Amino acid sequence: MRTLINPIIVSRDTEKETADYLDAIVSNKPAPAGHQFGRSTYESDAHAWRGRLDATHKQGHGLGGNIEIIGTPEQVVRAAAGTEEGGY
Repeated sequence: MRTLINPIIVSRDTEKETADYLDAIVSNKPAPAGHQFGRSTYESDAHAWRGRLDATHKQGHGLGGNIEIIGTPEQVVRAAAGTEEGGY
């Protein structure tokens, strides 16, 4: 069994700075990569990757990774500790 946690962390000193930074990231995301020769340009057998093109699986801000942790440094630490307690 493999466990894969691929977190994306967005953090700044204050909640407002974090929100502004997140907005800047989201508003400047590049368009999704295309396909080459009928295949996706990146493949994976990870469970978190399966269904990635299904809109019902979309969560968060679509930053990449399978867990988005967004907040002040203190909030990020609490959230990271929570993933450990949650069995990740």
